[in-house]
Amino acid sequence: MSDGDVYIEGLDELIKKLNSIQEMKAVKTALKAAGAHIQGIMVDYPPATIGNSPSNPTNHWYERGYGSHWRRKDGSIGGRQTSETLNRKWTIKEEFSGLQVIVGNNVSYGHWVQGDDQTRVHKAHGWLTTRQVVERESEKVVNFVKKEIDKVLEK
Repeated sequence: MSDGDVYIEGLDELIKKLNSIQEMKAVKTALKAAGAHIQGIMVDYPPATIGNSPSNPTNHWYERGYGSHWRRKDGSIGGRQTSETLNRKWTIKEEFSGLQVIVGNNVSYGHWVQGDDQTRVHKAHGWLTTRQVVERESEKVVNFVKKEIDKVLEK
């Protein structure tokens, strides 16, 4: 060291930690975990109702994973396989080098079940919208990020 140089014990280690944060590795890890958390909630169906049962007095029901069924006057069962298996189509996509995580679903009817266009029937049966889940879980998502940054700073 020459005259006028200042040495601060631990500065190199602090710079290394700050560079790690600057590279956003901790944030990316946390965002990925947050996306998986939201996805894990979205895949859960609410409990089945009479509308999902062959004992439905209307003689029409919806079988999850298959589609609509109906009982004909002769007692036989008709059906149309229309299910796109909503719970299996939830995905997590990273954008902007992992600084944005998008949880989405490409099922054609998803917006009526869990999206902004949710029908009254789906709401009444307990289906959560993506907006509801994100609002409800936002504090937890922020905490994922805070905890990862704190881990980096504590090292």
